[in-house]
Amino acid sequence: MAPSNLVDALRTHLRNVRKDPSLPLNRGLLDIINVHISEAISQDDRDSILNSCSDLIPVLQEDPAPVLQLVDVLIRAESFTFSRVLAIEPSVDFVAGLSSSSAPANFSTLSLLCKAIHSESDADLVAGRPQVVAALIRLWLCTPDIGVCVRARKVLLGLLKASNHNSSDSASFYQSLMWRRVFRDRDIYDFIFSTCSLKTVGGPDQLIKRAKTIAQGRLLDLVVKLIDSEPIQKSQLPEIETKYGVEDGGLLKFAAVYMVDYKDDPLMHLTLIEFFTNLLRTRSSAALDFLIKNDLHDLTTKFYTVGAEVSTEHLAITYPQAAEYIAVYCLNFAPHLLSNRGFVDQLTLCLDTVAEGLASMPHGFGFPPHDLKILASLPRAVLLPLNSSLTPLFTIVPDFRDANIYIALAKIFRGTVEPNLEDRSRSNENSAARALYFLYIKKFPFLWKAVCRDADVIVVKELALAAIGLIEAVICANWEPLPVEIPRSSSDWPALPTEQELASECGSAGRQLPSSGILALLDSRLSQIVLAYLCQAASTSSSLVGGKGDTEGVAYQVAVAKYDVIVLFHQKLKDVVQARPELQNVLTLFEERLVQGPTGGSSVVGGRIATLEL
Repeated sequence: MAPSNLVDALRTHLRNVRKDPSLPLNRGLLDIINVHISEAISQDDRDSILNSCSDLIPVLQEDPAPVLQLVDVLIRAESFTFSRVLAIEPSVDFVAGLSSSSAPANFSTLSLLCKAIHSESDADLVAGRPQVVAALIRLWLCTPDIGVCVRARKVLLGLLKASNHNSSDSASFYQSLMWRRVFRDRDIYDFIFSTCSLKTVGGPDQLIKRAKTIAQGRLLDLVVKLIDSEPIQKSQLPEIETKYGVEDGGLLKFAAVYMVDYKDDPLMHLTLIEFFTNLLRTRSSAALDFLIKNDLHDLTTKFYTVGAEVSTEHLAITYPQAAEYIAVYCLNFAPHLLSNRGFVDQLTLCLDTVAEGLASMPHGFGFPPHDLKILASLPRAVLLPLNSSLTPLFTIVPDFRDANIYIALAKIFRGTVEPNLEDRSRSNENSAARALYFLYIKKFPFLWKAVCRDADVIVVKELALAAIGLIEAVICANWEPLPVEIPRSSSDWPALPTEQELASECGSAGRQLPSSGILALLDSRLSQIVLAYLCQAASTSSSLVGGKGDTEGVAYQVAVAKYDVIVLFHQKLKDVVQARPELQNVLTLFEERLVQGPTGGSSVVGGRIATLEL
């Protein structure tokens, strides 16, 4: 048992502050209870203190964090179940706590309600209290406090998850009390629609338009998290849905098609496209099918490929987000993308047009990052010259001191370990990654010279780290060999070259090109630049001229990133040496470099690389 004098002192203190909120909290006493004796407090004392805290929080005139922490500590124990919350005397008034204009009171009530998310029976108890569920949803959609909104959403999602609704079994929905409460309770369902609909602006008890757009964003976020659930996808209460313009659809269709007036609100249009993008990030085939069926996929991609019937200012806002949408689509739905060759040709034309435009501009104008993201997300075989007369990858010159270019090249050259790809598709991606690397080196033989130069530019940390990241990507690339012979037909698209065709294209006819990234860096004299860079001394802030700032900290971060690559190279090299013992001298050099640590290295060791026969 906790010392009764401390518990009594706490109870008296909380009562006194409740009577006179101007009194300061006794933080020392609260800390003692929190840290030392909270576990020993009896259940009756615990209930009494929780009630005192609930009464005190709304009227406190100072930061309520210590009291909120006390509440969390008192209910943290697993033994303090939701049944215990319901047994507190006098009873917890959930509706009052959730409806309070005091954020601390909201937090306190949500902490107690959160105890119900751990079991289906407790979630069902909450579902049996429609006023509590309605107050929770109202708080989530309408609170001006972001922290309260996030906590309310967590509780709502937790209760739905605890209800054990199986999204693939429509019958289970009707057995899940919390799901039925949210999606089949007419008052609650109508409240969600009316609160987020712009048709009700100016109506009684309605939010102003700005607050409604915030509620809309919160609803969009919830829909993404529940996208594979039938109650989200299909009509639940048609008489309510049709009031807000929705025909043959439910909350998903309302949120995506009817809720947002994007023509008058470019920022909400941006939010809507971000919502479509997040739907695709779930990899849900139902999400893509919905977007295509409602022409939202075609409309969104056209903001990038051909522009849309909106103002220039509007397009300037939506263009980058539309590019992000396309990048996620290409990455997560590659088979669907490849089934539409016309759209792929549109994308490569757009990228090639951007590259040609940059070629005519002064040096220093880098490739737009959103366009690079699309380029790096396309199936790699599409970028091969064999499959397209337009090859935007080979118009990107790696001499722009552009971190985004290195990030894109790293992603392309690394290959993929994507678990959702079929074995053949994954193999083709990794074979194409290898082919693209050698073709790019043939086009730009100075690649590694530019990379190693920029990897030492510690005054621009992002550039240095991106350049080091490209080295790392090639070292651990997931490459696979190309086929020796390929019987081709006109329907084979995108196609891969053979090993002989790739070698001939790269000016190495009759020679087998290296099969892995580590061998590629050991194979060519041009690539020896990378080995010399890795072995040489790390750059320090003493190499900078003038200026102040955290240059030593940046220099060390870059040195550590470089050292991590050295460790990786050494690990890969040990495996190579087993098959090629003549590379033992290179391994010895890297072992010497490893001993010197992140800030070590020397020009002597780096210089010895040039004398080695690789």
